[in-house]
Amino acid sequence: MEIMARLQSLQKVFKQSPLVTLSKEFPNHSELLRQLHAHRMEYDILEEKCNTPLKIVLMGEVKAGKSTLLNAFAGDAVSPVNVTEATASIIEIKHASEPRGIIKRKSGDDQEGTPEEIYGILGENRGNQDFFGDVSVVKLEFPLPGLKKIHLVDTPGLATITSNNEQTTLDYIQNSDVVLWVFSAHHLGQWDIEEQLANVKSFGKPIIAVINRLDEINGHAEEVEGFVEEHLGFFVEETFAVSAFQAFEGIRGGDESLLSNSRYPRLLSYLEENIEKQTEHVQEQSIINSMNALAEKERIQHQMVADTADFLLKSMERRKQEITYHNEAIKKKVKHELQSWIAMEFMDEEKREVMQLVDELGMMSGKGTYDSISERVNRYVSSEYITNILEKKFSDINELFYQEWNEAIRDIGDKIIMEEDEFRKNQERNYQDRDISMNLYLPEGENELKDGAVKGAAIGGAYGFAAATYAAVLGPSAAGITMGSALAAVMPPVLIIGAVTGIAAKLVFGNKKKKEYTLEVRKALDEVKANVSDVFLPNMQNQLDTESNRIAHNLFEKLCSFMSQGWTEKELIQLQQDLQGYTHSLYKWEQQSDTGIVRKTEQAAVN
Repeated sequence: MEIMARLQSLQKVFKQSPLVTLSKEFPNHSELLRQLHAHRMEYDILEEKCNTPLKIVLMGEVKAGKSTLLNAFAGDAVSPVNVTEATASIIEIKHASEPRGIIKRKSGDDQEGTPEEIYGILGENRGNQDFFGDVSVVKLEFPLPGLKKIHLVDTPGLATITSNNEQTTLDYIQNSDVVLWVFSAHHLGQWDIEEQLANVKSFGKPIIAVINRLDEINGHAEEVEGFVEEHLGFFVEETFAVSAFQAFEGIRGGDESLLSNSRYPRLLSYLEENIEKQTEHVQEQSIINSMNALAEKERIQHQMVADTADFLLKSMERRKQEITYHNEAIKKKVKHELQSWIAMEFMDEEKREVMQLVDELGMMSGKGTYDSISERVNRYVSSEYITNILEKKFSDINELFYQEWNEAIRDIGDKIIMEEDEFRKNQERNYQDRDISMNLYLPEGENELKDGAVKGAAIGGAYGFAAATYAAVLGPSAAGITMGSALAAVMPPVLIIGAVTGIAAKLVFGNKKKKEYTLEVRKALDEVKANVSDVFLPNMQNQLDTESNRIAHNLFEKLCSFMSQGWTEKELIQLQQDLQGYTHSLYKWEQQSDTGIVRKTEQAAVN
């Protein structure tokens, strides 16, 4: 399969992505769209690369000597070190019949001139972030034989790469065929660049490690090379320790001894044999590797979205079960509390007090004593007295109801956070600790991606929503959880009226009537308790059940809506199916492309 045809077939697959036309936002939606856009930008770069010469990009830390090495490649001082080390620009150098230069500006106000004039402008704006923030690239052309077959690109030192030009730098990495990563021999072991190397590796580019400034240290070249290969061998194809300064001076002064001591010829020989003499093959393989890496990043990104949808669906189901469990448990507990209170506590103290007074009645007890007891009974069974008792109990039950739901919500919130943390760890294990079919450009024998090799593919899934969910949904819900009704809703006035009607009239006095009087007093008090149990308790329980069910329903709806940003269960299931179909299309593309490569290789062998 021809490279351009293969690219076009990948573009057709990209257009099928269900994430491009989402009808509503998904968790981490802005990052999701940014990465989708980045993948399509990478595609455009690869398409353009099919018609451009081989390009070598130099990367590395500040003062590693990238510009000096670039000068050695070109055979002349095409990159003044005192200028480029102080800029945050990408400088592209290529061959032309006449020397010229141009500063491409994002604003469109380009500046042209000779290379010397261009470097002069860069030097004048040394440290000017506003100026360099508007520079997309600096292009220089020189009539030098060393630039006829390759383009050289000098990138800003790692310390100068800001968020404003990082994407531009990454674009040039995708536009390259080979990356020379330049280290300073002074700082070996002091760098923390695995993440940056993994990021470049994810583009499918071969990385060659160049340890510069070898002439300034006492260590042996082989020891220095071995150290880098031991620590960064996963990321780099080959390692060379050189002195770019000695190489450039040897080339410019015709000093063969100095050039030999620089060890630069060894690096140059490798590039000539493996890059320059195989330019077409290297560039084609670079594009193929980059396409495969791009397709894999696209697949990973979509699979992670599918994982997130699956996590949300399972989390919704677990929340439904948990909320149902807590709802039933709360209703049961409060109902038991009410039943126990009415059976064991309601009016019991008043009854003991009155019955003790009745027991103390004797032959000498007069009408005043009976009237006093009757007045006390009438007060205890009055609407006002019973209402006060029930209002107090209503308040206590309401507080219990509130506490139980708050504890339930805290329990649900804790489980959400634990599940999300486990989900995050699983994704890290799944996508960073296994081979993700990048075999075409991974070192032979490697079967694991290490330390963020898929950086740039992950959208974060549902990360970070749990704490926000608790603050935005669970917290306010908990603060507003009460039964939310007046006592009148559960205790109609007829209850009290029926309880006390005629009680006073039935109470008679007289020594010979004490037994009958005792029965009437007991009956009056028991009648109130029975009526409260028969009417108040069911009404209270119905109110409790209704309110608890309402809270459970609203809590589940708000929680799920917030977690999924408004996606319903049905919509998430459909998204999963669409994503599965898309990743299958990417897999078919990879299989068809691999078949095309095998046939082409076999045909070349026959010819």
